[in-house]
Amino acid sequence: MLKHLVLRLLCAGLFGGAVMVDANPRLMVVDVDGGLDDEWALLALLRAQNLGLVRVLAITTVDGMTDINNVCVNTCRLLQVAQAPDIPMYRGIKNKDRETDYLYLYGKDGFGDLDWGWKPDLSRVKGMSAIEALARLTKEHPGEISLLCLGPLTNIAEAMRLQPDIASNLQEILIMGGNDPGKFGELGAEFNFLTDPESANAVLTQAKVPIMLLPVETCLNIELNFVSTEILRYLKNHS
Repeated sequence: MLKHLVLRLLCAGLFGGAVMVDANPRLMVVDVDGGLDDEWALLALLRAQNLGLVRVLAITTVDGMTDINNVCVNTCRLLQVAQAPDIPMYRGIKNKDRETDYLYLYGKDGFGDLDWGWKPDLSRVKGMSAIEALARLTKEHPGEISLLCLGPLTNIAEAMRLQPDIASNLQEILIMGGNDPGKFGELGAEFNFLTDPESANAVLTQAKVPIMLLPVETCLNIELNFVSTEILRYLKNHS
């Protein structure tokens, strides 16, 4: 199918080329809410891992751009198509204050509502919860993990509440969230922080490690041209 082949081309461009080896790649855990924007970020991280720059220890999923079940399906599908290494995934918790108030910015399933014609292998999703996984990984790698947060901070705040050591056992927390002027389109605020402001406040005030906050303005109007030539050539030949 066209959409499947285009995604394969995208992944091929990201993972192609010479592989560099870094003796000390940055250890990372990535928390995602399953929208297309997070999947782009995962592809970039997988490319960095292929170059030996980072090592993704785990992916945790959080209710955000779509329902938590869709988040797991979307992420497993992307990793499967990308033929990514066996990175374990851990299901996070659903925001108790949310029912059906999703934006559906990327479709109801967060991935364009495409009819893929096949179901991804969900064996990456482990039985351990995201909270338990964060506690275990920070104990195994104290002070070494960069926690990259691409969705609402529900998982992180709950993990810090239940396991306070997590707040000091990380190396750093990298957050895509918030916005500078206090307004963003019709929302009036950036999506991740607006979805769970209590958790955002808890993480920002309780973390005892450096935090890098990337507001939404820095993510707008950015062009990523990883494999545009290959995709355009394929589309031209099959139009």
